[in-house]
Amino acid sequence: EKEGFFKSQGVTEKPEPEKKEEVIINLENFVLKGTIVCSQCGHSIVILKDTKTEKTITVSEGKKIEGFKILKVYPDYVLLSRNGKEYVLRLFKKEEASGKGINTVSNPSTSGNVFKVKRKEVVEEISSGKFLKYINITPSTKPEGLKVNYVSRRSFIYKLGIKPGDVITSINDIHLKTPEDSFSAFEQLKNSDSITITVVRRGREVKLHYELE
Repeated sequence: EKEGFFKSQGVTEKPEPEKKEEVIINLENFVLKGTIVCSQCGHSIVILKDTKTEKTITVSEGKKIEGFKILKVYPDYVLLSRNGKEYVLRLFKKEEASGKGINTVSNPSTSGNVFKVKRKEVVEEISSGKFLKYINITPSTKPEGLKVNYVSRRSFIYKLGIKPGDVITSINDIHLKTPEDSFSAFEQLKNSDSITITVVRRGREVKLHYELE
């Protein structure tokens, strides 16, 4: 049967956009140990541990690792892409999120702005990247440094006397401008006998000293 000259247009439904399925992956040679999110400066970074060398490396947002491009860094996961597909690399395992297997850090003994902390705990927190789990920092220009927007009371950083609103200007005389600077500075602390963190708190410079036992 031939169609008429004036063909009925009918109603065509627009296909619904496909929902992207979240694919959770593990990188073959790396474990996600932490993230530093900085939406303002574009310097968000991922902290990864090389399971072969046991070394910790940092990769910036937009860079590639094992063929995966880091699209976006979030507090507890990273969004990656490869060959047009998106993947998720999560920071916490389910058993960790429920509270099992989380190591607690003992409260340092204090005297004024001098803290005594155990070297073993400092090395563990820095090497594992745990100290980054409960803190949010962004660059500051006045004063120059890294502003602490949020820090959890359960975190290693909070127990070292760092408070929300502090601007960390230097660690052991290493001046901080970007999140990468802070990670590099903390890495060097593993071999130090003492630590001095300089912060600006309510307009005043405060020096926090730490002796490693």
